[in-house]
Amino acid sequence: MNTRIIAPVACAVFLLLGYLAFKFATDASLTEPQPPRRWMDKVIDRITEEKAYPEEAKLKGLEGVVTVRFMVNAKGEIGKKEATLVSGDEVFRQAALSMFDKLSERPLPPPPEFLLNNGKFEVVAPIVYCLRNSPCDSNYEADAGAPH
Repeated sequence: MNTRIIAPVACAVFLLLGYLAFKFATDASLTEPQPPRRWMDKVIDRITEEKAYPEEAKLKGLEGVVTVRFMVNAKGEIGKKEATLVSGDEVFRQAALSMFDKLSERPLPPPPEFLLNNGKFEVVAPIVYCLRNSPCDSNYEADAGAPH
């Protein structure tokens, strides 16, 4: 099989699934005082600021998706984190873990109180590594709600 075709399709599928899981996990009722969407947008902005495409993967033309599951406490501090390679090379999982080490150096915005369970909130974020002008990249641009 041609992996140049499969990888972008996998990117699109996992991006969509990750976004839907993210959307349903963060939607609150209309009566909540602060919609979690604003908080998640701030978290996505911070992730995007720290995200770097692994040079080795860029040179080889590789793309990939990593799912990062992490805990955020009431102060916005990142606790336990776990990265799972969904598609692509192991270099992407290592890049995602490195990115979250950098994110941990300063707290994220504190999550809204109603999201907290025992003082923590678990976030599952798909981190998509797509090269510019690839089919995967165009799928991301159509869905601006998830990290790229």
